[in-house]
Amino acid sequence: MNSKNAIAFILSIIFLAACNKPKPSNIGDIKMSDYPVKVNDSWTYQVIDSLHHVTDTAIFSITAKTVVNSDSSIYNYQTTVNNVIVDTGTITQAITGYAYFPTTSSYLFSTLKLRFPISGHSGWQGDSPADTLYVLNSFQSYTVLGKTYANVYLINRRVMMVDNSLQATIYIAPSIGIIREDFVASPWIPQNKSIRLISYSIN
Repeated sequence: MNSKNAIAFILSIIFLAACNKPKPSNIGDIKMSDYPVKVNDSWTYQVIDSLHHVTDTAIFSITAKTVVNSDSSIYNYQTTVNNVIVDTGTITQAITGYAYFPTTSSYLFSTLKLRFPISGHSGWQGDSPADTLYVLNSFQSYTVLGKTYANVYLINRRVMMVDNSLQATIYIAPSIGIIREDFVASPWIPQNKSIRLISYSIN
């Protein structure tokens, strides 16, 4: 590699790193206490699935809680479509955040780890070294299905493995949770899925 090519290569790396750097926020941080996870909390989502060419209404609800110790608890959740349970799993609460672990499928949220506080400079590792999340942008107001939410963070997620990949954007509003997620999964057949919050009931 000659000197000109070496310089061009280094500049391209710097450019890519700058593109992936979390942007400063124009809103306040989302603290862990701002993210609702309580028994009987529920969120109703519109789900658009390109693979199965369907649009469903899914209800994601917290059904139980097990206290592990003073710093950790495990919540059980389920997702229903037309009153049929299509997914179950757990949300593990630790000191620094929450981790979603589906046990039957990943109808709404695949294995997802959220670390708090979320700010304009946030970035963290997900469930594996191949899973990275960082704040891409923030909005003082953001509208989903005709409803406007305040102080929303946009998180970019990438999971890159040899036989699988996931690219997702996750929108989080304080005191409400995930209001929108769009992702493309590419195992063998690429799948696009879009999840948008219709309504919620939080204790």
